[in-house]
Amino acid sequence: MVIQTYIWASYFGRAFLGTIRGITLPAILMASAIGAPAVGYIYDFTGGYALAWWLLIGIYGVAFLVMMSAVPPDRDGFGRSSDARLVGLFFRSRRSARSDSTSPLGDASPTA
Repeated sequence: MVIQTYIWASYFGRAFLGTIRGITLPAILMASAIGAPAVGYIYDFTGGYALAWWLLIGIYGVAFLVMMSAVPPDRDGFGRSSDARLVGLFFRSRRSARSDSTSPLGDASPTA
């Protein structure tokens, strides 16, 4: 799961990583929950795992083709999408407004 998050962040940017995970994680969990019993039923009906393996290879093949045909989102010169840049500007302006107040860490706090 860690590598998945890294790939999504490098592909789409970090601004909407929570939204992307929120959309895809339920589908991943449902596939994981259905996959093991489905393979068990295939084994019960066929007496072996060969059909299950071929189905999984086919599913991974389709997933590979979809991933290779995906078009990356538009990015600006900073390696982020334009929406991510707008979100960054919003948080940067909020951070600078907070930097006027006294930091509980004193001089050790990072500058914005």
